[in-house]
Amino acid sequence: MKKILGILILVGFCLALVSPGYVFSASTSTDKYLKLIDSPDVKNRIRGAKMIAEDEVTDTDLLNKVKEKLLVGYQTKTRDRHHYDEMAYYCKALGASGNLGYMDVLKEVESNTPNRNLKRHAINSQKYLPTM
Repeated sequence: MKKILGILILVGFCLALVSPGYVFSASTSTDKYLKLIDSPDVKNRIRGAKMIAEDEVTDTDLLNKVKEKLLVGYQTKTRDRHHYDEMAYYCKALGASGNLGYMDVLKEVESNTPNRNLKRHAINSQKYLPTM
């Protein structure tokens, strides 16, 4: 009897992992990140990028969106500190992903950004990517 109960619990747990509710919750967090980084408010975009970096997100669609935003904005010359904070967190998010495919982007930012602090963040973010 205990063996059957154990098997039922195991089957129930496995079903819970593959149920639509479980998949929906993963998609919901991705939607939350997207909503934040697409926000018109720079502080929300920073918060979203920071959450992506801290959570070490590996969703390539989301990270490609981060990459696009970084490539569009990193060469902008501005006195707005928040802009560079946003770009720095995009670098951190790409580095925290552990995806070596983002190394070229981080090297490009390192080489071409007019901001020395953003350059430092691009260099530091490369350290989290695996070496070949």
